[in-house]
Amino acid sequence: KDVKGPSKDSTAGSSSSSFQAPQYESGEDYEAQSEYKQKGTDAKNEGNFDQALEYYNQAVQAAPPSALLYANRAVVLEQLGH
Repeated sequence: KDVKGPSKDSTAGSSSSSFQAPQYESGEDYEAQSEYKQKGTDAKNEGNFDQALEYYNQAVQAAPPSALLYANRAVVLEQLGH
């Protein structure tokens, strides 16, 4: 399955006080979620928090997220000042 990179129309990196992280709504693409999580972790470990947030957001929306996925996204959000 081809996993797309971060979208350009996201609010990642926005310093707005009304920032809302995307939440899971529906879907069960666990393969895509796994790929997005790994790409998010790689980006986070490289210090690229904007890109990491994009990947984690996509992972959250791909399939029911785990507590660990939410925790990793929270770390990135904190690094970005959200």
